[in-house]
Amino acid sequence: MRPLNLKFLPTLLEQMGTSSPNKQTSDIQLQSLQEVVYFVPRDAEPEEPDNIISNVVWLFYLPYIKSITARIVEFRNSFEWPQLPPRRLSITSLVLHSSCLRIETLREFISACPRLREFEYQYRCDFNTEVTPDECTLLDCRRLRETIDPLSATLEHLTFGLWFYTDEEDQHMISEATWGVLYTLGDISHFTRLRYLKAPLIMLLGWSCPPDSSLVDNFPPGLAEFCCTNDMCDWYVNGWGPDGVLVQMLPLIHKRSESLKKVVLGAAQEIGNFWLPLVRKAIRSACEQQGIVYDIIECPSLPIPEVT
Repeated sequence: MRPLNLKFLPTLLEQMGTSSPNKQTSDIQLQSLQEVVYFVPRDAEPEEPDNIISNVVWLFYLPYIKSITARIVEFRNSFEWPQLPPRRLSITSLVLHSSCLRIETLREFISACPRLREFEYQYRCDFNTEVTPDECTLLDCRRLRETIDPLSATLEHLTFGLWFYTDEEDQHMISEATWGVLYTLGDISHFTRLRYLKAPLIMLLGWSCPPDSSLVDNFPPGLAEFCCTNDMCDWYVNGWGPDGVLVQMLPLIHKRSESLKKVVLGAAQEIGNFWLPLVRKAIRSACEQQGIVYDIIECPSLPIPEVT
């Protein structure tokens, strides 16, 4: 069954006479839904937080729901969620794109889906030049890892992403990006069923201090595909230095060659900065030596320079 794409859920619910998540709908088509994508287009009038909460929570009451995608991107700041989703054993896939979920609320969503096999969390950081670091929407990677720990026995597919708000017309001018991320994900080796991981470099390595242990020690032994995105700017990789990045990345390729089948380097989202040629060349060479598939994803608007 193809997923139903709900751009304007409030209108649909109003037409059906089902405005509350606690009021079950008699519509046969909605009752049988297994996969739903809910978002409000960027050109639409933003909804009130109360409507957002009711709409997302309502999806959890669908009796046969297995997969929920909720893209909540029009709010820059987090807010309280007085309504929380019910526990649903049937949900195996959850995708959240948001900056309005506090980590405590995210923990409630995770608790509601104890049998998740796929989880994706795209976080939007606010780089409004008029706010201070304390007012920015920080992503605490350590608390994020602790939040998903209950899924360590079931999760097979894990994706993290970072997106940026900025008041600058030129997004290359982001100079205070250090406000966006705290700490690192750390050790996820206990996620024994994890086969696919996609995560920004900044969430894995941190800003300046090397992590307590290497990526090869932090990653689960059965990981088959790893996509690392450079969601921060090239100056971040320069700040670490190419040697510092490779010290972390190359042992993962050489020591995990039996399980690791594919390594992908992703470009920054909506920014268009690229991996340093030296880093790309060394990782590609290591993958070729170990018989691992290597790929690099270019930014849609900007081509990737050739590496000789």
